[in-house]
Amino acid sequence: MKKLNLLFFALILVISSCSKKDSSTSTNTTPPQTCVLATMSKGGYSETYVYNAAGQLTKRQIKETPTGNMIEDTLSYDSKGRLWYIVLTGVGNYRVLTYNTAGNLTQITEYSNYSQSANYTYSTTGQGQITTVYYHDKTSTMDHTILVYDGNGNVTKSTDYDANGNTLGYTKYVYDNKNNNYNSYFKFMYSAISFANWGQNNCTSIVVCDPSGSPLETDTYKYTYGSNNYPLTSSLSTTTGITENDTYTYNCHN
Repeated sequence: MKKLNLLFFALILVISSCSKKDSSTSTNTTPPQTCVLATMSKGGYSETYVYNAAGQLTKRQIKETPTGNMIEDTLSYDSKGRLWYIVLTGVGNYRVLTYNTAGNLTQITEYSNYSQSANYTYSTTGQGQITTVYYHDKTSTMDHTILVYDGNGNVTKSTDYDANGNTLGYTKYVYDNKNNNYNSYFKFMYSAISFANWGQNNCTSIVVCDPSGSPLETDTYKYTYGSNNYPLTSSLSTTTGITENDTYTYNCHN
C-alpha cells in the first residue's frame, strides 16, 4: 500500500490570558507560554531551527554528530507572509508553494536536480483546511488522499485512493491533549512528515490498515513533557521493529 506522506507540520497556537481585578482583591495570572522548536536531537545527528524577527522559520540546520558536518535547508516567504519557497539539501532540490486568491494553499511543486520530480495539489475548505491531497510523480498517476479531522485540527483518518478511485488503504491516528511542537512552517518542509503532525496535539498512535481494515503496522509514541506542555522527549516503537528516540528544546515567550 502506498502511503502519502507530506512535507513537514501542525498549527501555531495563539494563546491569550487575562487578569481579574476588583475593589477588594486582585489576581495575577501567569500567561501560558507559546514555544517554537529550537533543536531536535536523535541518534547520529541534531537539527537547529532559525527564525526571523517575525517568528517565521527561515533555516533548518542539520549537523552530523560524529563528523560535525553541517547542511541546511532555507525557507522564504512572500509579501503576505506565506511560505512559498523551500531550498532543500542537495543541488537543485527545492519546493515552490502556490496559493489561490483566498490565500489557501493549492499546490506544491517539488524539484530534484532542477527537474520537477513530484507535484502535490490540494482541495481546501473556505477556512483553508486541507481536505484532499493529490499526488503524482514522473512514474505514477494521480493518486489522492482524503483527510478527516477532529476539533483541534488533528488528522484522525487518512484514506488513500488510486487514480481510478480504488481504496489503497487507510491510516488512523490518536492524539493526547498536549502541545504539538511542529508549528505550521514545518508542515510542508519534509516529504517524510506525516499527517500526524498537522494539528495542535501530539500523536500517540498510528495504525496503518489495508483496504479491508486489517492492521499492517502500528506505531506507538510516548512523550515526556515540560511545565509548558511541550514535549521534551519522544520515543517511537513500531510493530515492524523500528525504534527512535528524540530530544527537543524550545524558544518560549509569554
